[in-house]
Amino acid sequence: MIIKRLRNTNIGELLSLIRLRRIDLFVYETCENMKIIPHKLKCEVRLEKFDSEKKPGIKNIDNRLSGGKFCYIFYAEDKYAHESWLMYDVLLPAQFGLNTGFPVIGDCLTADQFKGKSIYPYVIGKIAEEIKVKNGGAYISVDSDNIASIRGIEKAGFRKTGRVKGLKILGVFLYKKLIPSK
Repeated sequence: MIIKRLRNTNIGELLSLIRLRRIDLFVYETCENMKIIPHKLKCEVRLEKFDSEKKPGIKNIDNRLSGGKFCYIFYAEDKYAHESWLMYDVLLPAQFGLNTGFPVIGDCLTADQFKGKSIYPYVIGKIAEEIKVKNGGAYISVDSDNIASIRGIEKAGFRKTGRVKGLKILGVFLYKKLIPSK
């Protein structure tokens, strides 16, 4: 499995696999009483979903789109404002004994000029709404020290499942632990 992953990896990704990485994430999941949080923009907006067949024409996003990955881009007056990724090919759930039928939302990014406008909770809420129908739910992971993202995730109504800690090299965990939430 490691050789197959290395063969399908570009040089930048390969170098990031080689270095020892400390993993410290909070994992949240969708729950029954989630609501779509309205964004605070007073202009024309749209949310588009992209995949390996339909690409947005943004080089770094186009390059990442492959089977099992979807990118949701939020535009404000046709300007890129935010991206959130939905990934079905992530090992996180299986490696920590979580529901392997759930995809993972992650790698979310809001452009600086659009931060503080509730775009992030709006987008992940819309993704969760779509996914709950298809898959029954989804996970979202966040670095344990990313306070702004944690606030957005909780504002969107996700429920904390637990904390994932570990050490990883070459895509393999040397140590891993799931600390369930109470």
